[in-house]
Amino acid sequence: MKIPLPVVVTEESVKNKIFFTASCPLVDIASQGKSHEEALKNIEEALELYFEDPEAKRIEFECTRVTLSNVLTTVPKEVLKKCQSSQ
Repeated sequence: MKIPLPVVVTEESVKNKIFFTASCPLVDIASQGKSHEEALKNIEEALELYFEDPEAKRIEFECTRVTLSNVLTTVPKEVLKKCQSSQ
């Protein structure tokens, strides 16, 4: 049975190399990729392997409706400058 799970993808830069991290906070699983699409493909595979393993300690959760929202918050100008310069 396929169910939708929320996944957060972040773009990161380390030593001038860009990579993407995908994580599913409901089950605490994460993966990476060289592109957004690769990170999503890798997290999908990681989640399937997680649920296939009968020995895995799983976090119990009920299938619920999940919404994603942005929250406006104040951040120091120094942080915002760093964020804008990396885009």
